Amino acid sequence: MSAAESRLLRVFVLLCVAHGVALLGSHVTMFAIGVWLYQRTGSITAYALIGLANMLPLLLASPYAGILIDRRDRRVVLLGGYVACGVCSLGLAATFYYGALSLGTALPIVALASLSSTAQLPGLSATMTHLVPPSQLVRANGFLLFLVGLGQIVAPIAAGLLMEVWTLDRVILVDVASALLAIAIVASVRLPAALRTPAPAVRGALLDDMTYGLRYIWRRPGLRALLALGAVSNFVMSIVQALLTPLVLSFADAAALGAVLSTSGVGMLVGSIALTLAPPPRRAVRGILVSALLQSAMLFLGAARPSAALIAVGAFGFSFAVPWMNGYNQAIWQAIVPADVQGRVFATRGLLAQCAMPIGFVSAGPLADRVFEPAMRVGGPLASSAGWFIGAGPGRGVALIFAVLASVSTASILVICTRPSVRGVEDDAGAPLERSGLSQRA
Repeated sequence: MSAAESRLLRVFVLLCVAHGVALLGSHVTMFAIGVWLYQRTGSITAYALIGLANMLPLLLASPYAGILIDRRDRRVVLLGGYVACGVCSLGLAATFYYGALSLGTALPIVALASLSSTAQLPGLSATMTHLVPPSQLVRANGFLLFLVGLGQIVAPIAAGLLMEVWTLDRVILVDVASALLAIAIVASVRLPAALRTPAPAVRGALLDDMTYGLRYIWRRPGLRALLALGAVSNFVMSIVQALLTPLVLSFADAAALGAVLSTSGVGMLVGSIALTLAPPPRRAVRGILVSALLQSAMLFLGAARPSAALIAVGAFGFSFAVPWMNGYNQAIWQAIVPADVQGRVFATRGLLAQCAMPIGFVSAGPLADRVFEPAMRVGGPLASSAGWFIGAGPGRGVALIFAVLASVSTASILVICTRPSVRGVEDDAGAPLERSGLSQRA
């Protein structure tokens, strides 16, 4: 590796560390605010609204974030996001300090902080292709996913411990400190000239820019299929996240649930580390297929019997496959999509793929409570058929949902990944359209 490539890799590592630090602080604040409101109101709706305020702006603002990433100096975009998030966290701390914090005051600040962070991850992903050699993109994505997963695991533990000894405003100031550290790291790096001066080709009308990513993906069957696979995966994951807790608590206690959730988090971290250390794949599509099939197999395993140990193994394997599937998928997009339009394309891709998650969260409860759980009660309409495989009684309806999701997911994976447009998607090094300067009309 040349000295120039080594320098760019160091810049990439520093940007990832900055993002991981900032994300850790944000997770601490979101966890602390949600718990604080729930403890004082006793309202699950209030707790859910904080989560919605944190998720919805990310989805709605994605097209604008993509335009911003492609049109502006990407270091300035990242810095601006970290500064805005830090200011929002400082506002939350001040609101609590002066006794004005409530659901009504917290929601707009949380939403504004979420809006400020919209461009961070797609901006970093788009920047990665300028800093990392193509052969190392999978490993680089594995490293980034490791930092993201680490923050998701450490933040609830850290926030819970800090809330025992500190007031809420001091806990939130941890987020302010993390934002300041991220700002200092990003300000210290120097990005390549192409990232400081975006190409004029991206400067089009606002409406044209907003729809560019959608048009780009729609005209490429291979990318459309990968997007569909990502949406299916997100839908399945959202239902698993929503129903894993009631599945375990249907036959075990909170301690067993904690062990299962911790095992799932460890699986995510181990998978990210393994992906980072693994040699570059010959065909990333095969890696996506194997990872997705492993997730389906682990869903079947978790649904098989009411056993905390069995579900923990399934949760570990399911989470272990997530970084591999996401890392391979992201590397393909980074290798194919021209660098000057990655902001808009990646933002659109994220918006469309993540829209499946709210659908999964909303549908999980009614499907379990009104359809599958009644059907799998002892003497229920499916107890004598499906119950022969997975048993009948409390929680077996959720288990059946997992088994159905595994079956549907497996079928979708096989259909999508065996399509010629997907099998050959890595061979698409960019059509003449992207190389001609006319990519704005894609």
